[in-house]
Amino acid sequence: MIHKTYSKADLLELIDTFSIRIDNMLSQRKSVIALKVWTYISNPENPLCFDNSGKLFIDCNDRGRLIEIVKGRNPYKKLSVKQKNNVMAFCKDIIHYCNHGYLLENTKFKSFKNIVQFMDEIESYGDIPSVRRACRLMNLCPHATKKWNPEVSIKVVDDIQKKKDSKVKVVNHLIKREGSFCITFD
Repeated sequence: MIHKTYSKADLLELIDTFSIRIDNMLSQRKSVIALKVWTYISNPENPLCFDNSGKLFIDCNDRGRLIEIVKGRNPYKKLSVKQKNNVMAFCKDIIHYCNHGYLLENTKFKSFKNIVQFMDEIESYGDIPSVRRACRLMNLCPHATKKWNPEVSIKVVDDIQKKKDSKVKVVNHLIKREGSFCITFD
């Protein structure tokens, strides 16, 4: 059975990535979709497309590995809601520290070692935007000797790239050219 940490959106992405044929999937509940996906991928006679599987899972090249992945916890949901809220609160404190001149007096931290210790803990949660921002701001800190590079999953990197591409706007402008031109009308 598919692990409960997979959300409905995750299941829909799984269906799209592996070209799983399920009708009326948007109007159904998560439990129904999960059951249909499980029965589809469990049946060896149903075709699966592994061409785009690198976008979702790194090392998923066959049906057995896909079944093994969906049986376990969702690799993109490392934290529970409570843990994520704690990480977000810490990131908020770090961002406050960075935006106010990297002064410990303005924060709840006792020493810079505490900040480094917390940064080392949250560095692995790079899928959270606040963690990426905290790492980016801490890398600019004049007191830091270490650089933090958040671990970002393939899925989030792809989403970030799509957002960057959608922000690029085409600007139409008038270009004046001089010379002789031949215009024909049919």
